[in-house]
Amino acid sequence: MKKILTGLVKLIHLDQYIYYVTITTLLGFTAAKGVFCWRFLIALIANILSVGFIYMIRDIENAPVDALANHKIIRNPIAVGLISPKTAKSMAFLWLMFSAGLYAALGRWSLILGLASLTLGFLSSYRGTKLSMIPVVDVLTRCAMNAGLHFLIGYLAFSPSLTRNWFWPFLSIIAISIFSQLHRQLYSVEHDAPQQQGSSAVFLGAKTTRILMVLLMVIGIFSAVVSLIVIELIPGWVFTIWAIMTAFLLLPQLLKINRESQKFSFWRALQNPMQRAGAIALLLFFLLPWLNSHLSLSF
Repeated sequence: MKKILTGLVKLIHLDQYIYYVTITTLLGFTAAKGVFCWRFLIALIANILSVGFIYMIRDIENAPVDALANHKIIRNPIAVGLISPKTAKSMAFLWLMFSAGLYAALGRWSLILGLASLTLGFLSSYRGTKLSMIPVVDVLTRCAMNAGLHFLIGYLAFSPSLTRNWFWPFLSIIAISIFSQLHRQLYSVEHDAPQQQGSSAVFLGAKTTRILMVLLMVIGIFSAVVSLIVIELIPGWVFTIWAIMTAFLLLPQLLKINRESQKFSFWRALQNPMQRAGAIALLLFFLLPWLNSHLSLSF
């Protein structure tokens, strides 16, 4: 029983997406002027479950191949034998139904967008379609199901329709998400798997990919500045906490890095600390007013 539970925990891969899903969802809440309430919890949990389902399908479909690769088998609980494919499929089905049920509780548009995210996740990994192996489509699909749709679900959980506040933060999230995907692929091609096939970075070529990444980062930063200064999406103290915590979490990593290593990537080192800090700062943005109103903490 302990072995199966360990396999189920590993099958979810929660540590790989919990922070960025929290950020994209909470930014959607913020743009819609949402507050901490039952809709907040249901939308956040539904988005986290939907990404968990996507990771489950990926491990189920990739298990036969991962079992033959020493560097991949340890990451796949099915390939390593911790859990059977049948049990994994049953777990994925329950995850799918639970996530869809939570989306339905939020309303029509949340259900439609949630089902779109779940469908894209399935088609991305299912061996009959494998959208993750189609250049350009792989990046756009991952961006939609891991970032854009979660922002919109969070937004529409508190707003009946899209207003002027949604566009700039949405554009920033999309641009940075695609940048991150291209950076990961380019890094993998140049350092880990030079013969990698089916990725956008290989299809576009290194030079074109870098140009596109620069353009995306410019768009992402510009739209983020508009969101912070013009729209005033989040107050200054939240952004300050985000920046300070990112620096605090990043410093230990930088101290351990061999600066002469050709594999060093500042963006890769920055991502996890930035996501963790952002998730905590945005949670405080919603939780502190709620605690203040219920416990009279005088914030």
